Amino acid sequence: MKLIPVIGKALLILAPACVLGQVDSAAIKDPKQTDTLAPQVLKEVIVAGSKRQFVSKDGNLIANIENTPLSAVADPIDLLSKLPSVIVSPDGASISIPGKGEPLIYIDNQQISPEDLRSLAVSDIKQIEIINNPSSKYEANGRAVIRIIRKLNKKDGWKAEIMETAAQRRYFLNRASANISVRKKKLELKGNIQYNYLETWEGNAFDFYISDRDIFSKYSVTAVTTRPQLIGSAAMFYQINETDYFSFNATARRQNESFPIYTDSYLSAPDKQESVLTSNYNYEPIRYYTANLNYHKKIRANTAFIGAQYTKHTKEENSAVFNAIDNNPEILSQNRSQHAGIEVVAARADIESAVSKPLKFNWGAYTAFVRTKGNTDIIMHQPDSIRHSTFYYKERNLAAYAELVGKIRKLSYTAGVRMEDVKVQSGFADNGSNASLQKDNKKLFPKASLSIPVDSTSSVTIKYAKTVGRPNYTNANQASIYINPYFEWANNINLNPSYTDGVEASYQLKDYSLALSIYRIKGPAYSTFSYNERENLLRRSEMNYESEAGVYATLTAPFKYRIWNSTNVVNLVYSSLKDPVALSGKPRPYVYIYSSNEIRLPKRYVFTVAGWAITKKQIGALEQGGLFSVDTSLTKTFGKNLSCTLRVTDMFASMDSREALAVNRVVANGIYYDRLQEVSVGLKYSLGKLKETAFKNKDVDESVDRIR
Repeated sequence: MKLIPVIGKALLILAPACVLGQVDSAAIKDPKQTDTLAPQVLKEVIVAGSKRQFVSKDGNLIANIENTPLSAVADPIDLLSKLPSVIVSPDGASISIPGKGEPLIYIDNQQISPEDLRSLAVSDIKQIEIINNPSSKYEANGRAVIRIIRKLNKKDGWKAEIMETAAQRRYFLNRASANISVRKKKLELKGNIQYNYLETWEGNAFDFYISDRDIFSKYSVTAVTTRPQLIGSAAMFYQINETDYFSFNATARRQNESFPIYTDSYLSAPDKQESVLTSNYNYEPIRYYTANLNYHKKIRANTAFIGAQYTKHTKEENSAVFNAIDNNPEILSQNRSQHAGIEVVAARADIESAVSKPLKFNWGAYTAFVRTKGNTDIIMHQPDSIRHSTFYYKERNLAAYAELVGKIRKLSYTAGVRMEDVKVQSGFADNGSNASLQKDNKKLFPKASLSIPVDSTSSVTIKYAKTVGRPNYTNANQASIYINPYFEWANNINLNPSYTDGVEASYQLKDYSLALSIYRIKGPAYSTFSYNERENLLRRSEMNYESEAGVYATLTAPFKYRIWNSTNVVNLVYSSLKDPVALSGKPRPYVYIYSSNEIRLPKRYVFTVAGWAITKKQIGALEQGGLFSVDTSLTKTFGKNLSCTLRVTDMFASMDSREALAVNRVVANGIYYDRLQEVSVGLKYSLGKLKETAFKNKDVDESVDRIR
C-alpha cells in the first residue's frame, strides 16, 4: 500500500502538465499504427453541448452530474460538498443542510448509509436531487433527502475505472480507487476497492468561566490524525424479467486511526492555580460491515419490494495520557480502553398500487432490532485506581406507512402518514447488577404536499411534514475523550429524539425558485457544558434543549450567458432556541450564500469557481461566527476515457470558526482551527464499453445514517 502515496505525490508534481494538455491519452500509440494516410471509418460522433449543472424545481434542487465538470470529482463525499446548501464536515463524517440539519441519503428511492456512499462510483451517478420536506415513503428521521439517481441501461459489456487523487493540505493526502462492472444478459456484477491515506490537522482553543465557583479555565489543543482506510464492496444484480429483479450488496471498511492530542491548559480557582501540558496518545481501530438482500416483483398493477439487512460497526479507542504540571517532568496519568459495538438487523416491505391512472396508493412496513454495548476501563495513576463500566442499549423499531399520490385536474398532491413504535432499553450492567431505563415512544408522522400550476412557466407548492431526529447509535455509550485533567468531551447516553413540525410554500418561475418555511422543534439537540463539583471536571456533550422555532427563506437564481453558467442560492434563516438552563441572547438572523460559476473554454477545458458564506448567527444560548470558503478547479478531458482535474479548495484559508455558549452556569468562548486549504490533482481513466448500468439495490435498514 505504501506505493500508492508515492504515485500520488508524483501525480501532484506532474499535475500542471496534465491539465495544460501536455499529457494526452493518445500519446500511447498502437504499435500497428503508421503515419501513412489512409481512409478512416467514422465509428462514433460526439455532440458536445452545455448542460445546466443545477436546476431548481418545486422548491427542490437538481444537480446534473453526467457530462458536467462534477463528473470529474473522484470521491462521492467530496462530490456532495460541491453542491449548493450541502455542508460536509472536514473529516467527511457528517453532512448537513442549513436550516434542515442532517439529510437522509437515497439512491433511486432506496436509502443508503454514508459508508455505502463511499463505495459508489461517481461515474454511475446521473443526477443528485436535494428534496426539502420529503413525503411519507421516506423515513421520518429527516427534514431533507439527498436522492442520487443513477444511469440505467441494459446493454451487455464491461467497464472499469481507475481513479487517483493526490492532495497537499498541511500534510499529504491520497485517495485511490478502482471499480469494475460486468453485465452479461440478465446478470450484472460490480466490485469496488478504495485505499485512502489521510493525514489531517485540527485544533481549537476555549476559555471557560464558572461564575458561582469563581473558576476560570482555558486551553489550546491540537491533534494530528493519521487515517489509512481500506474500503471494499461487492454486489450482484439479476434481472428476472423486465420489471422483476434480485440483488445483493456487501460493503466493508477497515480503518486504523492514530491521533495524538496535545493540550496547553491553565486553571484558576479559589484554592489553586496551575498550568498543565497534556499529551494524549490515541489509537482507534474501526471496522464496519453491512450486507443486504433485495427482491422486487411486479404483480399486475402492484409493485412489491421485500428486503433484509445486517450491519455491524465496532470501534475501540486506546489512550495513554501524560501530564506535566507547572513545568514539572511529564508523568503517566491515565490509561483508557473504550470499546463500542453496534449490531442492527432490519427488514422491510413496500407495495405500490396503481388505483387508477392518476392515483397511486403506496404502503409498507419496516422493523429493526438494534443492540449496542460499550465497555470502558480507566486506570488512574498517582494515586492508583481502576474504573470499569459496561453500558448496553437495545432498540426495537416497528413502523408502517401509507400515502396517496394523485392528480385532480391540474393539481398534484401527496398525502400520507407514518406510524412508528420505538421501544428502548438501556442501562449499566456491572458486578451482576442490571440498572435499566425503558422508553416506549409511539408517534404519528403526517406529511402532505400540494402543487398548483399558475401557468405554463410557474407553479406554487405547499408542503407540511412532521419529522423526528434521533441520536446516533454512538451516543448510546459512555465514551469520552480526555483533553486535560479538568475537561473532557463525552457522549450523552440520555439524549432523546427531537420532533419537528414544518410548513413550506415555494413559488417556481421558470428556473427561478423562492421558498418560505416555518418550523418548530421540540427537544432539539445542541452542545452543552456541565460541571461536576465532586470531580472538579467540566464536560462537553450534547443535550436536548426545550424548544426551537424559526423561519427561513430560500432563493435559487441561475444565470447563463454564452460559455458562462452560474447557479446562486441564498438562504435567510431566523431561529430562536429556548431552555431554562441556557442564558439566551437576542436571536440573530443569519444568511447562507452559495454561488457556482462554470466557464467552458476551448479544447475541452472547463474552469469552475464556487464559493459559499454564512454570516454570524445567534441561536438562543449558542453564538457562532461567520465563515466563507472559495474553491476553484480546472478540468481537461482527453478523448473519451481520460480526465484530469486540478483543484484548489478553501483557497483563502478562511475556515476558522468562533463559538460562544452560556449554559448550565458555564460561559464558554472558543475558536476551531480547520486547515482545509488544499491543492489536489485527480485522474480518472475508464476502460470497457459498458456506458451505463442496470444495477438496483437499496439499504433496507432505515437507521443506517445513525451509525458513525
